[in-house]
Amino acid sequence: MPLRSLRTRLVALFLVSLSTAAFLFAAVAVRQFSQEERSRASADLSRQSLGMVRLLEEFANKRLSNEAGAPPDFASQLGGITAANVYFVGRSGLEAPIEVAFGKAPSGTESRLNWKLLGRTGKAARAQTFDLNLADGTTALAAAGGFRFGGQLIGAIVIARPVRSLSASTLVQGRRVVLPLLLAVLAAALVAVLLSRRITRPVKELTEASERVARGDYDVHLTSKGPDELGQLALRFEQMARRLSEASEHERNFLMRISHELRTPLTAIQGHVQAIADGVIDGEAEQQASLEIVLAEAGRLQRLIGDLLDLARLETRRFSLNTEEVDLAAVCEQSVATQREEARRQGIALHVTRAADPVVLGDGDRILQIVTNLVTNALHATPSGGEITVDVLLADGMGQVVVNDTGPGIPEAERARILRPFVTGDAQDGIGLGLPVASELAHAMGGTLDVGERDGGGASFTLSLPLAGRKWDAPRELPAGAQPA
Repeated sequence: MPLRSLRTRLVALFLVSLSTAAFLFAAVAVRQFSQEERSRASADLSRQSLGMVRLLEEFANKRLSNEAGAPPDFASQLGGITAANVYFVGRSGLEAPIEVAFGKAPSGTESRLNWKLLGRTGKAARAQTFDLNLADGTTALAAAGGFRFGGQLIGAIVIARPVRSLSASTLVQGRRVVLPLLLAVLAAALVAVLLSRRITRPVKELTEASERVARGDYDVHLTSKGPDELGQLALRFEQMARRLSEASEHERNFLMRISHELRTPLTAIQGHVQAIADGVIDGEAEQQASLEIVLAEAGRLQRLIGDLLDLARLETRRFSLNTEEVDLAAVCEQSVATQREEARRQGIALHVTRAADPVVLGDGDRILQIVTNLVTNALHATPSGGEITVDVLLADGMGQVVVNDTGPGIPEAERARILRPFVTGDAQDGIGLGLPVASELAHAMGGTLDVGERDGGGASFTLSLPLAGRKWDAPRELPAGAQPA
């Protein structure tokens, strides 16, 4: 595993965490063992000191009342049995008939004794435990029991066990813990390696997939999809790759279509201008006709560029819209009036019907742009002798404009696509930006633009806008100095 890889870091993090926990556990366990060992030693010493007191009292009361004292090796024999030092500490001012049988207690021992506690008898008898500094400078854990002779408390039997013996016992207990801890750490390390491999495998797969996407290869299929977070990330990554693929395809189509569409009017303009310049067209009427074609193609090019700018600004929400109350019927009358002559020329009946007079909230110029675009498309699709109606009505709490024509209509499968950029119902009719711009404008003003079918045949476009008094979320303003086309 590479030292800087995520897998190595996960294993290292796991082992460091486990080692820290093991160290803390061992430290607490050793401290606990030490405390328990000290407590157990204190209890043993207390029990031994009381037992010796009873033994020595009986021995002294029965055997030493008229004799010189206990055998000289009596204390050493007791010390050998108890693995401790045994002392007799006489009470000041009182004769101690067995003091000669024990070693001399370290100086200051008598001052450490609680004679009131040691003086208790019967069930109330208690041993006193304390730390004692031995003559060799080491520390011992000591227990003292009161000693009576003739019913009088004349001293105390002190049993002292060096602390180093207790530490050695604790060390033994600690060694017993070390091996299980080492085995636990090794087992945990093995588990960490296996788990880290399972965790980092999806990450590695995602890394490789992202490199492929960066190279432009969007055909990504991941095997690590699942219910956990990494699986969901892999699933979302696949979805992102598919959308990037679709966006890339749309971008290629856009470049192909926009280049073709821009080239068409430019080629026509260039051809006619070149013909006039070369004198190929020398008649005044022919020149006038060529100039009209040039003017028409220039207007078409201008509209195309304007639609592209509008669509780009709308998609990035950098389009300024006015908020005002708009008489929807008046806007429709204005739009139809500007195109009535064209309709008459084509032999198409064009009129407005007003079922209501809704006042909507929006940008009047942009609403006029939408309605004009819908009527223009209807004029293009409707054959001579046909009819176009622009109905103004109130429905579902919205002001609506419904533009119906008697043309061939739009297949249901195409109705959603027709509102997307660069899609038209006629392959010979350019790249189709008017309807997408109209749809984006409607959404920007809080409304909708829907495509349907007219009763009796033909297409039906419905523009719905919120009534005055209702709020809509306007896009943020254009940057300073920029103006919509």
